[in-house]
Amino acid sequence: MNTTTCPTGDRSSQRASALERDIAELRGEWEAWRAQLGVWQSYTPPLDVYSNNQRIPVNMGTGGVRQGFYIRVGSRLHLRMVFYWGQPPYDAAAGRVITELPPGMTATGGHHYLHTHLWTTSGTEGAMDWAGSALIQPGTPTWLQPMFPFSKLDARLGFYTIAGPTPGNNTNSVPYIASGFPEGGLLVIQGTVQLADDAALSARWV
Repeated sequence: MNTTTCPTGDRSSQRASALERDIAELRGEWEAWRAQLGVWQSYTPPLDVYSNNQRIPVNMGTGGVRQGFYIRVGSRLHLRMVFYWGQPPYDAAAGRVITELPPGMTATGGHHYLHTHLWTTSGTEGAMDWAGSALIQPGTPTWLQPMFPFSKLDARLGFYTIAGPTPGNNTNSVPYIASGFPEGGLLVIQGTVQLADDAALSARWV
């Protein structure tokens, strides 16, 4: 007995297979996006000096470590960054010290101030702890700019500056340390940042 294949049945099977593939693809995209939003992740943040429209890496010595950890929940970013100086010698150009948010992330909503701590081991005054803030401002929405007291006698905050205008000069260092530079220990930045909406993700999943 001869049998024939129903064209309608073939088309239905093809549509079902295509639908299953689409669902599998969307499920994979969703899981990848969900993992980014709800799992702690790590990155290696820079620690640079911004001077004369250039970014010059801070020399943190032998064994220096830069670590960044973050988790994104919706448009909120929870962030912790730690920078450990290694063994000397150290070096830094003249200018303010900056670092950056994780790749692809941009702050919004005006100015942000994150809690910041600096431990220094240089100079004749020995180890010192400094409490400050890290500023994110609209003009540079991916940069974090640490700020600390000008000195142990001046609580006003200035942008973190390791070296002065000439090699070996600490006159303009912030914080100022007698016979030394604000380096050699560790720098910690942590807090929460409001992120700009990701238009591509919003359009895909709304």
